[in-house]
Amino acid sequence: MVRTRPSDEQRSRPRPGHGGLRSARALALALLLGPGLGACADSAVPVSKFEPIERPALRLAEGATAGPSAKPWRTIEPAAWAEPAKVGAPEVGVRPAGDAFEIVALHTEAVPDVAGLPGRQLLKLFGRDRKSLALNLPASEKRIDRIRLRIAIARFDHLRVEWYRESVLVGSSELPLFPSESAADCTIDSPSGANRDIDRLVFVVPGEGRVALGSIELLQLDGEDRLPGPGATPEFVKLGEDIRPAWGVTSGRPLEITFAAPKDGVLVASAAVPSSMRIAADRPFLTVRVTGLPGGVRLHRYPLLEADEWVWVRIPLEAGASQVTARFGLETFSPREAACALTQPQVVRYDESAPTVLLITSDTHRGDHVGFAGSGVPVQTPVLDALAAEGVVFTDAWSATNVTIPSHAAIFTGLPLRDTHVLSNTDALSSAAPTLAEAFAAAGYATVAAVSASHVSPDWSGLGQGFERVAVSPLDKRSAGETLAHLERWLPDYRGRPLFVWLHLFDAHATYSPPPPFNTIA
Repeated sequence: MVRTRPSDEQRSRPRPGHGGLRSARALALALLLGPGLGACADSAVPVSKFEPIERPALRLAEGATAGPSAKPWRTIEPAAWAEPAKVGAPEVGVRPAGDAFEIVALHTEAVPDVAGLPGRQLLKLFGRDRKSLALNLPASEKRIDRIRLRIAIARFDHLRVEWYRESVLVGSSELPLFPSESAADCTIDSPSGANRDIDRLVFVVPGEGRVALGSIELLQLDGEDRLPGPGATPEFVKLGEDIRPAWGVTSGRPLEITFAAPKDGVLVASAAVPSSMRIAADRPFLTVRVTGLPGGVRLHRYPLLEADEWVWVRIPLEAGASQVTARFGLETFSPREAACALTQPQVVRYDESAPTVLLITSDTHRGDHVGFAGSGVPVQTPVLDALAAEGVVFTDAWSATNVTIPSHAAIFTGLPLRDTHVLSNTDALSSAAPTLAEAFAAAGYATVAAVSASHVSPDWSGLGQGFERVAVSPLDKRSAGETLAHLERWLPDYRGRPLFVWLHLFDAHATYSPPPPFNTIA
């Protein structure tokens, strides 16, 4: 599992060099599928009387205790390996083999870490291709479960961390990198089975340009430290292209909820073992012990599969009860402590009349390049034209900017850039900002998103707050068809539940890739 997210201070800090606001006429589509929400003045439009989703607060189960906070056991500052770098081949500066550190780059430069603590340094690595830092560790070093690293880069790229044991590569982790003028902390968890007896770590940035590396912290964690506990903000956990905010459950730290169960209600949640925590011999089971329902105690067991997928928990509450307790635990066949990710449990009642609200954003799509705009532009959009004919079109709408993350931050908060402080695609929306998705969640809706560009991923952009599930692109961008395919596979999971969906499309964005016959000039 790889997680990275700037701090709230870094997310809300304006970046220099983006002083002016650029305006562009924009098209925004909001579709209501099914019965109306009561916003229409026509009293003949039916209003859905759905029951909102209840989200009981998770807490430590009775008798369980929280473990200690994770602490780094070794911190390595750039000053330890920045000088002297010996020059080998004309384009490579390499420290001799056997030295504690080895640097591969055209040249290096030590600079202050202006965004870090006073006195901290960064080491810039320059080169037209692969740049790397290798860290050789003594054999007596402790277990390495997580690395915290300060890094800044001038272009889109990725960081690969290679984990070696006795000169053999035993695993690797990858982290997407986005352009930033100042360094930020990122965290990288060890691959499954690669956290013990590691004697060499190699940090690799394969692309051209410069990258700045700062302090490196090596952390040893208990299983319960890998994910936040109840009361803390859940972390986004990525399995394949499916990201969900979750808390951690371990074999020594069960969690529980208490709620009023409606008649014919269902308790819904999902769980998974992230790849960095997965050990095949453990064969963990999520257990859900339900008490307070007529008929006595119920025990449900869910095998957590080794594949990268979430396992659904759906427990019928047929008779209902005024006070029900559900305890989520973890069983394993191994003496080691096992851990898994658990999403927010929800209590729902299915109703086929429950509404679905769909927000579509077409990235950098000009508002006059649709047929119903009547602008004379020879572009045919028959589906959008039909939708416009049945709905309301705002033809004098202006976007806050024509940059992806700042524009979407304005859409989701209703605030201008001046207030969000999100001015470029290297900024992220502060978690303190209330969003449209959070408003829908508070009103009892399930919230799902599917995005078509990697920099809109919730763990970077901050746009994921309020969403309980996000389909992210594994590449810089993907086609509308691929994003829609993910969303269509997910929709049956939410049938009969009030649902807010954000669908982000990128096909209209440069570089343009229209389908035939529009990709040729007559």
